[in-house]
Order: sequence, then C-alpha cells, then structure tokens
Amino acid sequence: MDNKEIVKKAITFAKPYYDLPHRINGYHSWLHIEEGFDLFEKHFNNESSELGTLVFYLSWIFHDIVYIGSSDKNEEESELVFKLFCSLNSDLINEETQKYISEIIIATKYHRPARVSNNEILNISKKLNDIDLAYLGYEFESFMKKRELVRIDYIMYNEREFKIGSTLFCSQMQPNAERRSDLFNKNF
Repeated sequence: MDNKEIVKKAITFAKPYYDLPHRINGYHSWLHIEEGFDLFEKHFNNESSELGTLVFYLSWIFHDIVYIGSSDKNEEESELVFKLFCSLNSDLINEETQKYISEIIIATKYHRPARVSNNEILNISKKLNDIDLAYLGYEFESFMKKRELVRIDYIMYNEREFKIGSTLFCSQMQPNAERRSDLFNKNF
C-alpha cells in the first residue's frame, strides 16, 4: 500500500472522531485538519521526502483526534488512538515511523519540537506546530473568527476562566510551560 492509500485509510478511521457532536462546531473540527493539509501543501510539501510527508499527514490527522476542552490529556489520548489505528493496520507503518508520529503527537501538547534525532522529522514537527498555531498570525477579522471557534471548544469555562486559559496557552511558548499548564489545571 502506498503512502497516499495509508493517509486515506487514516482519514477514514479518524473522521468520525472529528464529527462527534461536541467537535463539529468548534475549532478542533475536521475543518482544522483540512486547513492544515492546505497549509502544508501550499508551503512545505515540496520540501519533504515521502517519509516526511507521511509523518506529517499521519501526525496531523491524529494530533487532535481526541479533543475535550476541559481535559489536559488530549495529546496522550490522541496518541493512544493513533496506536490503536496502528494495531488495526499493523502492516502499514513500520515501528520507527510509528515512534516518530507518536513523539510529534505528544509534542503538540506544548507546541514544542518532537524529541527525535532525525533532522527531517524534527523539522516536520516544527512545521506541524507552525501550522497548528497559524491562526494566531491571521489578519484580525479571520483571527477573531477562529477565536470564536476556539471559544466553542471551551464553552464549559466562564469568560474569566477562558481569558486566563488563553493567556496560559500563549505562555506555553515560554520556558517552564509545563508548570504554567499545571498551574492552570490546579486553579480550575
């Protein structure tokens, strides 16, 4: 099976997760995944090997496959779903590639590069994080539309909590982000 067929199989597996009722109207919907595909193809696809492209697509498909706004375990649970996909399709993705994808999924928790020694995969991880955060650089009107979608994902929080959470999210790009995230979880 070639890489395009693997990606199609992953999309078929993943799409129902993104179509769950709590997901379809928020930011972390299938639209987020499609927009990421478009950004990768527009800006980065010609720079990647077949392996790098496969790692990007599978990491991107699975990085938000589990998303509950009140959970601090989305990435870990997303990685478990990726591992389930691999166990159901054990002949499709070799173990080394699976490890790269798992590392990238987990690294999206703090939007940090994955801990991998392969330079191309490290760069794929950085590109994936850039794509995941791209809306932060959109012109104001488009940015605000995305923020409205993000707000839907966090509807369980009041305005004050959402503002604090947004501030803490932005602070993830700073040193000690893990501790800041833990602080947020303890306060709410």
